[in-house]
Amino acid sequence: MRQRGITVIEILVLLAFVGLAAVLSTYIERRYGPIGIVVVLAVAVGIPALVSLLKRSPFLSGLALMLFPFLVVGAYVLWPGIFLLRLAAVAAVLVVGDFLAQGMYARIFSRGEAEGFTLHFGQFLFIVVIGTVLSIWWGWRSTGIVLFVDGAWQALAGLVDRTTFESLPPGEE
Repeated sequence: MRQRGITVIEILVLLAFVGLAAVLSTYIERRYGPIGIVVVLAVAVGIPALVSLLKRSPFLSGLALMLFPFLVVGAYVLWPGIFLLRLAAVAAVLVVGDFLAQGMYARIFSRGEAEGFTLHFGQFLFIVVIGTVLSIWWGWRSTGIVLFVDGAWQALAGLVDRTTFESLPPGEE
């Protein structure tokens, strides 16, 4: 069943996108002048069009999801002085790292027999938010620590869940 209309999450994402475009246009206008506003507005109009195009093709949407973190980190490497770009790069690294950690959990728990896994969104959001906020004060060191703790936690949880699952009687699996 397909939902009709706009969901609350889509409205919140749109408001966050418009707010970010407004903040960036003010920042860019101070730094680069009126041409900066034109570039920000062109990007602000282009991103929803690109998202609409990506929704139609599963291959393109998968490719965009794969390349986006690398593009964000690459932009940060090119312009390391922009604070919001650093936060976006940290968040991108945390997203990829937590995705790999949750994949490791699924692999350990299933003894390598799993064909896929589902992300635990609550933990995923917790890791990204906590890691990004901590990076404001402690930079990339806190990002590494958060990823290490997340990976260790996922590995330990996978081992514990696997031993618990193996100790259950056959009918209670």
